[in-house]
Amino acid sequence: MKDVSVLPRPTAAGAVFLLVVAAVLSMALLVSGGASAAMDKRDDDTAEPSEGQAPLALPATYLGELPCDDCRGIRLELSLDGAGRLLLKERHLGPGEQPDRRYRGDYELQASRLALMGAVPQPFDEWRMGANGGWLGQGDQAGEQGARLERLETVLSEPLEGRYWKLVELSGKSPLTGEAHLVLHEKEGRVAGFTGCNRLMGHYQVEADALALSPLGTTKMACAQETMIQEQELLEALQATRRYRILGDELFLLGDQGATLARFEVVHLT
Repeated sequence: MKDVSVLPRPTAAGAVFLLVVAAVLSMALLVSGGASAAMDKRDDDTAEPSEGQAPLALPATYLGELPCDDCRGIRLELSLDGAGRLLLKERHLGPGEQPDRRYRGDYELQASRLALMGAVPQPFDEWRMGANGGWLGQGDQAGEQGARLERLETVLSEPLEGRYWKLVELSGKSPLTGEAHLVLHEKEGRVAGFTGCNRLMGHYQVEADALALSPLGTTKMACAQETMIQEQELLEALQATRRYRILGDELFLLGDQGATLARFEVVHLT
C-alpha cells in the first residue's frame, strides 16, 4: 500500500497568525483605495484646462476665506481686469481690530496658474486653477483646509456716477486729510466735491473710458498753506484727467500718457 501524506492540522497559534495576516492585507487594500480616491479628488479640484479651452473670461471677482491661527478667518476679495491689473483686499474677521489691507499690482496667467505681482505678499501671490473656475492657494492639499477663491457670477465693480469717491492718493502721496472727495451726478452732468479746504463744483463729460472734468470752480475759503497746496494739486489733476479706470471699488484718474493722477475709493454713506 502506498503511503498517503496528510497535511498537519494548524495549531491554535498558527490559526491566529493566519487571521492577523489576512487582517493586515485587508487594511493595506483599504488604505491604498483611500489614497487613490484622495488623489482622484485632488485631480478633480485642480483640473488642467484641456487643449482649445476658452480663455478665462475677464474682468472677474473672486471671494474666499483663509484659516487663521489667532482669528476667525481672513477674508479675501480679488478683482482682475482684462488688462493685467489686480486689486486684492484682505480683511481679518476678529477677534480684535486689525486694519484692512489692499494690494495693487499686475497679474500673469499661464495655463492653469495665476501669479499676482507687485506688493502682494506670500502666500497670496501664487494660485492654481480649480475645477469650478476658482483658484486654490499654495499648500492646499487633499483633505486640508486651505485658501480657496470662488468666482462670483457678477463682477463687483462700482459705477463712476452717483458714488461718493474719497481721495486716497494724489500724485503718488496720501492726502493731508480724509475729507477730499468727488461726486459725479449723472442727470445734470455735474461734479461736486471738496478739496480739503473748499467746496468744488463744475461739469464733466464722459464717453466710454474718456473723462473730462471742466470747467471747475471752488469757494474761496483760506486754509493752511499745505492744504492750499494740496487743493491746487488736486485741481490740476482733475483738469488734466483724460481717462478713468475703475477696478473693484477704486477709481483711477489718468492723464494723457495713462499715468495715474489721483486715486479714489468709494464710500457708501447709507
